[in-house]
Amino acid sequence: MKTRIGLALFALGLLLYLFKADQAPIAKLQDIDDSLQVAPQNPDWLQKDIAFWQSKLEQVPGEFSYKAKLAGAYGLSFSKSRVFADLFKAGTLWAEVNEQTHFKEAGFLRAAARNAISRHEFEQAASLLLQAEKLGEGLRATQLMRFDVAMELAQYDVAEKLLKQTEDFSDVDFLIRYSKWKDYKGNLDEAIFRLEQVLAWAKERNNNSLEFWAVSNLGDYYGHAGTIEKAYAAYLKALALDPSSTYAKKGIAYIAFANDMDPQKALSIIDGIADSNQNPDLLLLKADIFEFTGALQQRTEVLNQFKKVVEEQGLESLYRMPLVQIALDEKDFEQALTLARAEVSHRATPQTYDLLAWTYFSAGDIESALKITEVQVLGQSEEPVLLLHSAEILKAAGKLSAVNELKEELEEASFELGPIATKQVMAL
Repeated sequence: MKTRIGLALFALGLLLYLFKADQAPIAKLQDIDDSLQVAPQNPDWLQKDIAFWQSKLEQVPGEFSYKAKLAGAYGLSFSKSRVFADLFKAGTLWAEVNEQTHFKEAGFLRAAARNAISRHEFEQAASLLLQAEKLGEGLRATQLMRFDVAMELAQYDVAEKLLKQTEDFSDVDFLIRYSKWKDYKGNLDEAIFRLEQVLAWAKERNNNSLEFWAVSNLGDYYGHAGTIEKAYAAYLKALALDPSSTYAKKGIAYIAFANDMDPQKALSIIDGIADSNQNPDLLLLKADIFEFTGALQQRTEVLNQFKKVVEEQGLESLYRMPLVQIALDEKDFEQALTLARAEVSHRATPQTYDLLAWTYFSAGDIESALKITEVQVLGQSEEPVLLLHSAEILKAAGKLSAVNELKEELEEASFELGPIATKQVMAL
């Protein structure tokens, strides 16, 4: 049976390759050669800033203002270098600062909430922001952050209410949230238009950090919309602003893989990124590429490396979803269910419910998978991966007319799904 399935998938992969073969590739190595080995790192001034406030705190260990300065410096360090240890250090310091100030400083509460969001501790962030909202200071900033958290927790009624409370189309912070909301509602054209407004605002004011953020996210949006050339141009622009950006390089590697159907080019980009063997997201993409090419031993090795990196850096809660899929691959259904249930408990969203449904389905419990899918997933999200899982579950339950409807939607999302999932769509 495995041999037949493998041959079928190979044939589908060959069809995909031939379909793309007459299209000119978009990703070009020469466009990013100069930036590949530029590693994210803290500027000298930030390293000195951390050392200065650390020294001050050592002299007066209980001084909360020094802790706040050091926490802010560590948070900025994480945003630049993506060293998770700095994120966790900042989180510990912010917790101490808020304890010492008796949770009476809205700015400190928002800073702690921002850190919690980065750690995917969304319930904690929500609690902190509610306390900040009661204090009143910086109310608009608090409400905008509450919107972010509500979206992460699938509290869409709350998010919509907060969006109306903060509505101001001349305000770039509101436009960012409005774009996110329109993306969730399935109006990708409007989401892109609003994010392009954010980009224009940043350019006019020479706000390089916001310009980088906006153009990086536009790269993702353009990809979702199927305008791959624009996505590529956006990632190149992001690299022009910050040659160290692993995020933009990963986006280009994905284009090489999912659009150009050139897995070797994608691998060469990933391997050229400094410290790629310590980046969980790059390791997951690499594993997908190895799966697509049939290099299953190499895929296993990369996933083992992924698990090691996640464990060593204490990132289990951040990467629980891929850990579930790895457990399913290893037929450890008990572990997969434990992790999937924990993720739903952590944040009950269509994505996490889909993960739980897919885990039940993979374990052979079609009835439980179908019940969760119909109640908690279908109609709740337009994400292609969720639609694909739903289609697989509905197919197993014999609901073929619903499968055909989903298949039509999925056929338009081949880039976002990637080559492996696109083969699964073709096999529905």
